Amino acid sequence: QTPSSSLDWPEPTPLKSIKKDLSPVIPLPAALIPEPYQPWLTDIAERMQCPLDYVAVAALIASASLIGAGCRVRPKKNDSWSIVPNLWGGIVGRPSTLKSPSLKEVLKPMKALEEEAYATFEKEIQAHEIELESHKVQKEAIKKRMGKAADLRNDLDIKLAMEELKTLKEPQAPIWKRYCTNDTTIEKMHELLSQNPRGLLLYRDELMGLLTTWDKAGHEADRSFYLEAWNGDDSKTTDRIGRGTTHTKSLCISILGSTQPDKLLSYFQQTLSGFCNDGLLQRFQLLVYPDEIKNWTLIDKKPNITAQREVASIMNALASMNFCDYGAIQEGEETPYFCFTDHAQHTFFVWLTELECEKLNAEEEPLLLEHFAKYRKLVPSLSLIFHLINVASGKARGPISVDCVE
Repeated sequence: QTPSSSLDWPEPTPLKSIKKDLSPVIPLPAALIPEPYQPWLTDIAERMQCPLDYVAVAALIASASLIGAGCRVRPKKNDSWSIVPNLWGGIVGRPSTLKSPSLKEVLKPMKALEEEAYATFEKEIQAHEIELESHKVQKEAIKKRMGKAADLRNDLDIKLAMEELKTLKEPQAPIWKRYCTNDTTIEKMHELLSQNPRGLLLYRDELMGLLTTWDKAGHEADRSFYLEAWNGDDSKTTDRIGRGTTHTKSLCISILGSTQPDKLLSYFQQTLSGFCNDGLLQRFQLLVYPDEIKNWTLIDKKPNITAQREVASIMNALASMNFCDYGAIQEGEETPYFCFTDHAQHTFFVWLTELECEKLNAEEEPLLLEHFAKYRKLVPSLSLIFHLINVASGKARGPISVDCVE
């Protein structure tokens, strides 16, 4: 049917960009980045002509994953409340805004750690195979002696051989030290975490691909698994017929990725409507959507190799640090922790009081208030991360300073 004139379609209107409806974003000042990382990150952002936020967020999340469950912060002076400083976050931007190249550049030090760990593992596995063969030969020799003793009915030699067999321990297989993974089932992730007690970084170039996987049929347990892993301090034991028993002392995962605003919008819509609002998006505390670089400039310069080496050294130190050597407090078998200096403690208490009494009582969307509520973990975590970056660079030790809190 031909529609009447009253039902004719109106003239098409231009599609609106989401970004046009949003307020401008204040650029991240370099002074707010931990000082040892400033030359490295500003160099990357300048050469790539990308927002500094992109590389800063990636660097902080990578550093958080190296510390992981190995160290905590106690935000109160007397209370035993402690926080594991793992972080979730990522970068949001239109296609072709250099999100992926920025993340890959920042993760180069972690990739170097992974490659070094794999090279060590290869050497250890070769040595283990030789030890395993030696163990088999010794075991067979004892069994033969036991058989001969049995033929001769020599009870004493049989007992001696049995004792020798009991003390002969099979060589333990080496563990491949891991720092990062890209795609894994929760069963395999649980196994990896049991072997890497500090935790891991889960890096996905397309963040929404990860989130939508958790929503698929048959993956109902994935979402709850990662929600638990955000805290970083929960233990977990699973029993499976095929895999046996897997125990993880600290279920600790940091998450980093990138996505586009249009893809993220549908998740926000579901959460705003109350559908599937289980606090998942609110856990992405370092999810940033900066304005794009407006005045592009042709930059063709060599990378700051000195800064790169300095950061590689810092991340290496974070990955292997004995925190008690630098002032962390350890009580019995508990995880070591850092406290604030008196000045930093006062500053944190002033901030926390304002958060609880003013910010969380404001007339805001419930989703935003839930996001702000998780700053209780974010601010102490960042304070500890900033402090340990300074420690690893030789600039600090002992309690967390007020500069790190501010």
